[in-house]
Amino acid sequence: MLIGLLKGAVGYGALAAAVAVCLVLGKWLNVYAPFLPSPLWGMLCFALGLMVAERFGLSAQALFQQPVQRIVKYLSFVFLPVCVGIIQYGDLIAQSGGKILLVGMSSTLVALSVIAWLSRKWLVTGKDD
Repeated sequence: MLIGLLKGAVGYGALAAAVAVCLVLGKWLNVYAPFLPSPLWGMLCFALGLMVAERFGLSAQALFQQPVQRIVKYLSFVFLPVCVGIIQYGDLIAQSGGKILLVGMSSTLVALSVIAWLSRKWLVTGKDD
């Protein structure tokens, strides 16, 4: 029981430390390369760190699995402010909702089409030209 509790606390601490380090690295990289926002730099650092850890045989899944499962379980609470914001601007959505929906769906369709075309071109055929 105590071992499981200790392992969980270490997992949460390691996850928090890894995210904090990646956020600091993201802010630092944004100073020198401002073409990407700092949270995106941080996510790239985190992904790179996970790949390096896996390459050296450190299983990030074993350490982060329990904390991530609990965080994902309560992730819907993060979207409550977004829902309140949508309710707050209900009249604007009622007035321009069709246009917003059209722009959202068409941009998603264009993005998916470009990604599918590029992945087919580069992954299936293996050609760069």
